[in-house]
Amino acid sequence: MENLKSCCIFGYPDVEITEALYNATAVYLANEVVLQGCRVFYFFSNGDFEALCRDILNIIKEKHPLLGIQKIFCTLSQEEEVTSIPYFQREDYDDVIEFPFGSSPSELYDRLSTMIDVSSTVICYLDSDSKSDFCRAYKYAKTKKNRRLFNLYDTIKSIR
Repeated sequence: MENLKSCCIFGYPDVEITEALYNATAVYLANEVVLQGCRVFYFFSNGDFEALCRDILNIIKEKHPLLGIQKIFCTLSQEEEVTSIPYFQREDYDDVIEFPFGSSPSELYDRLSTMIDVSSTVICYLDSDSKSDFCRAYKYAKTKKNRRLFNLYDTIKSIR
């Protein structure tokens, strides 16, 4: 897996999808990610924010099929993982791959940091002041050189 022209997407699983969040996510995905050359999008869950991004990418993909956008669902094990994910629909993704996750004490952090390592862009939705594994992964992404990082939680908070 290369880290060129790829984007990992993550955020809290339960998010209220407001009009402001929808619009900001659509603008960032279209203008800051797709127009900048990202074509491969890594997902690891079916949370509200990931589902929002997946749906917006579907719209972009339908309007511009020649862009070759790919939505990839990353699992530890295809049999174990996919069957246990709420609302998972295989047809929502172009591919399901087993990701070479390491063995950190936190499986969630390990999965997120592995996706960050192979991505040139990170788009997320989380409170960067929290102590969650999502926040740890966000801070990890901030230490990586040559990564574009967008936390839409901060964007939405600034327009409230």
